[in-house]
Amino acid sequence: MATKTCTKCRTNYPATRDYFYRHRGNLRPECKKCSGKRFRQWCLKNSEKRKEYHRKYRLKHKKQIQEHNNQYRQQNPDRLRNKAHNLAEGEYQQMLKQQNGVCAICGLIETVKTHEGKVRSLSIDHNHITGKIRGLLCNKCNNGIGKLSVDEHGTELLCSAISYIRNTDEK
Repeated sequence: MATKTCTKCRTNYPATRDYFYRHRGNLRPECKKCSGKRFRQWCLKNSEKRKEYHRKYRLKHKKQIQEHNNQYRQQNPDRLRNKAHNLAEGEYQQMLKQQNGVCAICGLIETVKTHEGKVRSLSIDHNHITGKIRGLLCNKCNNGIGKLSVDEHGTELLCSAISYIRNTDEK
């Protein structure tokens, strides 16, 4: 088997695409390891240039990117949810089954619809400080907890809101 010497690290490798990138049908003069190092260094030095390039690319190809993302979301709804909250495959469905398909706070099914007219799935409630998942909530309950900043102030603000409601309803 033919070998090729990397021009940067001077290491001999088999002259294959496993070790060298191709350019216009020929193998590049530097190995993939050296090429990767050089590219990472270039990226660090030219971060603003790369950001600008990507911004222009996204503007130019906005429709194609949106279409691709929408198609991916439709085909992989659980995968995105699981990835965002580090859930194992099927863990969301297991939680949903344990809660009988209803919100952990109000005990009702979700009624809010997406812009496509489908009923939304229950939101994964989690502590934003620890990342620990607490349960599945409907949109109203999830927004309520979020608006009251339960994570930042513990449960004090929520208890204060309950007190306020009880006190004003009694009068």
